[in-house]
Amino acid sequence: KAGMEKTGTDLLALCFDPDPQVINAVLTNPHAGLNHARLVAFHHRSQMGLECIARRADFLKDAQTQRRLLRNPLLPTTILNRIMGPKMLLDTYKIAIDRDVPERTRGLVRDVFRKKFLTAGSDEKASLLWKTEGRCLILLVQVTLDMHATNILCGKSNYSIVFIQNLARWSATPPALLAHLLKLNVVRRNVGLAKLLLKHPNVPAEAKRNFAR
Repeated sequence: KAGMEKTGTDLLALCFDPDPQVINAVLTNPHAGLNHARLVAFHHRSQMGLECIARRADFLKDAQTQRRLLRNPLLPTTILNRIMGPKMLLDTYKIAIDRDVPERTRGLVRDVFRKKFLTAGSDEKASLLWKTEGRCLILLVQVTLDMHATNILCGKSNYSIVFIQNLARWSATPPALLAHLLKLNVVRRNVGLAKLLLKHPNVPAEAKRNFAR
């Protein structure tokens, strides 16, 4: 088979072959390494050929190979799930909004992101919201924030205006967090920001009364 006995530049050249059987032969060649897997991940356009990469755990764990696979429009869902499985929330979010990733793949990653958020620990959820200034919330429609994550965020005071705006526009922002935000100096000094928060349906009545004083 072509590829089984090739080495050097000949083996590299075969990474551009459109035939998945040739790709399989290349990647099972004892001389095949990460450079070959990366080339196939970037250039090959058949699901069968791309699946050959996933047969080698060392290939699939390589960050550059993963990036190239995620940008390949023919990436099989099975391989996508294997790539995304170990990733943390923040890394998953970054892929979900990466414009270099095809829209089909980004849609699948957004679903993975929501599922990961539901099962992630409170610390990781709070950290994600903080690091993204709440920009991730646009992907978390009909998802709620647990009490411990809420308490972590209520323990912080140096909120950016962008973060407060994003929380004010998120339908699931918890009442306790809204009440905390209304106490911040940055909100008390910004009438527009205060109005945005006070319009939120989850604002406790007591927080509204205290703000009016």
